[in-house]
Amino acid sequence: MFPKMICNKNSTDLRVTFCFGEETEVCMPLFYEALIIGLYALSLLLNIAHIAVLCRLRKMKGTVFHKLLITTSVLDILDAFMKISTFACSVRVIGMENWTMVCALVSMIDIIAGARSLMQCAAIIDRWLSLARPYEYASIFFIKRFNSTNGFALFVLAALIAFKNAYCHREFCLAKVIGFIYSPKSIEIILMLVLFLINFIVVNVFVFLIGFYLREMRLRSWLSEDDRLLQQAAKYAVVTYLLHFICMFGYLIFFLHIARMFSMTLSFNVLSNFMMFSAVLSSCYGSLNIVTFAWYTTGYRNEIRKICGIQPTQVGVN
Repeated sequence: MFPKMICNKNSTDLRVTFCFGEETEVCMPLFYEALIIGLYALSLLLNIAHIAVLCRLRKMKGTVFHKLLITTSVLDILDAFMKISTFACSVRVIGMENWTMVCALVSMIDIIAGARSLMQCAAIIDRWLSLARPYEYASIFFIKRFNSTNGFALFVLAALIAFKNAYCHREFCLAKVIGFIYSPKSIEIILMLVLFLINFIVVNVFVFLIGFYLREMRLRSWLSEDDRLLQQAAKYAVVTYLLHFICMFGYLIFFLHIARMFSMTLSFNVLSNFMMFSAVLSSCYGSLNIVTFAWYTTGYRNEIRKICGIQPTQVGVN
């Protein structure tokens, strides 16, 4: 069970404690700290290069899918930077005595995580619309007003999380394997579960529909070049969605925290090992996302060849 924190609305000395009584060390083992920080640093560099290549894909520029790819990479860069800060031992030592810094760090991580899930959902819906409504695609409200609707959704998300964590003087604690988190209250647990399930159900419905259209396209005797591009983009969206849930075990960690709060029997060693495994997997997501896109996009691979001074081996559409 989470310990009682000493940071609350009436505190004049806001500090951070350990989430679990069994933990006494602030930093992770050096090997895992270096491994995870290294993987996030690789993700950060790859995503910067990824954006540079995406900006060279002429025929994709201006499309909603292109904007989603750019936005996702920017979020992955921010996530990598914040996670490097979270796992760095020196930052943790300072954070244990600095409630304001921890509040800002946790709030940013929450905002980025929520925005990534939002972009994942938007990408799946966009790919479904491109398959199911190819002729009406450009006139659909979600597509025509993508910039405004997307910007408004991200603004509301950021405002709600910032208000929740800063104005309410949240209680923060340190879990050695995953970093600083806040101790949720019962109503927030219910709200998080509801939002998670809604997102999970909605996205999976559209993934199923995309799978139906992909199967239909596979049965056709002939596909145009545009159809093939739509098919590859839809496959990429589905695969990255699956990677998202495989790598982002942070969601499941939250449920394990809930289990401990309700006094369910759960070995601390099992929880700690699972959280360590989850942290390593999560650090790979940003890089795997780029590798998956390169695998499914011939034009992207050819653009990389051009940058490297190598003659493209296939005719790709940018």
